[in-house]
Amino acid sequence: MGIGISGYRFDQQSSEFYLQRTLHSKLYELTFSSESDGKRKLFAALPVILITLKEGRLLIIDELDDRFHPMLLRYVIRLFTNLAISRKGGSFCLRPTMYP
Repeated sequence: MGIGISGYRFDQQSSEFYLQRTLHSKLYELTFSSESDGKRKLFAALPVILITLKEGRLLIIDELDDRFHPMLLRYVIRLFTNLAISRKGGSFCLRPTMYP
């Protein structure tokens, strides 16, 4: 996705989910709750996005672009337009954020 995440870990003792990054061969971790709103929103939406792609369904997401980095939004759009990934014709409808 180009967001620098190289792995993840769940700590059962603290019930914390960590996202991992590798920088100059050193592993760094950040709790999921400390991540940006956009990354948390993406990870929350990923299971539904993957099921939609796998089963060829229609996904309607309200305000997907709200707090989403444009690169992440572009990645999600490319998942649906890539015929090798969206083999069953999964599609999505995006309702943009309304600004006053």
